[in-house]
Amino acid sequence: MAAMIRKQLYLTDAQNKVLKQRARELGISEAELARQALDQMLQPSEQGTAPHAETESARQEALSELLRHTRRLAEGRRLPAAFKTAYQTRGRDVLYESRLDR
Repeated sequence: MAAMIRKQLYLTDAQNKVLKQRARELGISEAELARQALDQMLQPSEQGTAPHAETESARQEALSELLRHTRRLAEGRRLPAAFKTAYQTRGRDVLYESRLDR
């Protein structure tokens, strides 16, 4: 067995509950479960990066794509320049004038 080094860390209440429950289900100690989780998380992938880094990279790319898509949608829904000018000079009521005239 490899030499062990003592580490101390703080868990949220939710993390503590899940750790206890999962360790019980697996029939191992909480410490062993934590070591296994660390091993899995820190294990390099075939591309040489930790799985977490790949996941974070994928999340960042998905977020960037969502923002690009949102901007494209917004471009097609911008107010005409005449409305913008009227809004800036006379306030938001100008946007509803056509409704008020009915």
